Amino acid sequence: MDYYPVDQDLVLRNIKYGKDDLQSMDAYLPAKRSVENTKIIVYVHAGDWSSGDKDDISLDDNLVSIIKEHFPDYALFNLNYRLASDSSNTIKHAANAEIDILQAMDYIYEQAHTYQISTNTYMAGMESGAQLAALYTLKSAGKSSRVKGCIVISGAFDLTSIFNIGNPLVQNSLRDYIGGSPADYPSI
Repeated sequence: MDYYPVDQDLVLRNIKYGKDDLQSMDAYLPAKRSVENTKIIVYVHAGDWSSGDKDDISLDDNLVSIIKEHFPDYALFNLNYRLASDSSNTIKHAANAEIDILQAMDYIYEQAHTYQISTNTYMAGMESGAQLAALYTLKSAGKSSRVKGCIVISGAFDLTSIFNIGNPLVQNSLRDYIGGSPADYPSI
């Protein structure tokens, strides 16, 4: 098994965790990392489930150094997932996004020794990404002790209320994501 060197910070871009072009992630691995001490933060981007990209948050050298200053023993993973606006998907879009987060997390955990990181994980996301990060956190609770917490920023959690008071753009985004209105699919 090959290991990534731990004597330097590493940035690995567009790591494929699935066959679709959107099933990719970037990894920011700190120097001096170890499977015992280096925890994981996994960020899921915003975009109303139908737009957005991991590159929308520009993780330039300055921002990475700020993150490293505040979270020195953390590896950061920035995920893409299949979007609801992609009409080529053959299963309900909400299922695609949820499957993608699960598949990405499985990939990260399978590669933890190669990356020289632990599997102690904190999920994070903004808006629609917050909903997906929280969904993964809640569904993994009790099954695994890997996820230690979830950081959500302006998350979309009560999809029925958002749909009912939202403008037509928000309602269309939710229809694309869910495959109908929240009343049609109350389990999502």
